[in-house]
Amino acid sequence: MIFAPRALERRRSELVARSTLLRSEVAAVGVPLQARLAPVDRVVSAARAHPVATGLAVAGAVFLMGRSLPSLARALRWYLLLTRF
Repeated sequence: MIFAPRALERRRSELVARSTLLRSEVAAVGVPLQARLAPVDRVVSAARAHPVATGLAVAGAVFLMGRSLPSLARALRWYLLLTRF
């Protein structure tokens, strides 16, 4: 009975060490991506900060897209209609 808590503590220590190593590896891989994704992050942050303006912009884009590409909008409507059944 005394050995079980020691074994569990040793296993926990091993898992914590492994987790720390894996986190550092993931962080090292993510560093080059941070610079490339910085513009996207700024846009997403701005969209989250102004949800009403984002909604209006998306609605306007959908409205304009529907007028400029009616065949695409019609095809999308038919696709959505037919995939329901």
